Amino acid sequence: MQKLHQGFLPPSLILTWINNEQHREDDFHMNLLNNQNLYIQFVRLAFSTKQPLIVLPKTWQNFQNEEIKIIRNIQEFNKSLKTNLLSQLSSTPTCKRLL
Repeated sequence: MQKLHQGFLPPSLILTWINNEQHREDDFHMNLLNNQNLYIQFVRLAFSTKQPLIVLPKTWQNFQNEEIKIIRNIQEFNKSLKTNLLSQLSSTPTCKRLL
């Protein structure tokens, strides 16, 4: 999703994920607050909600750290993302397995 946001996707994947403005292009011509959010398709089956077409945009939009989302260099982005995710882990692991 970072490559999509920064414009580094290969041409074959460019229109895979579109934003809300592109989705509403023909129907609605107003500048809305969520125009730049990724469009998440409505799916009827629970199985479909686990597919990358749905999961990736939801995960990207729900990621809270905007400073990491705007990093253009992929190596720097990966390093910052890893540091952020590791810092969110609990310092004392707890095992919840019975045996």
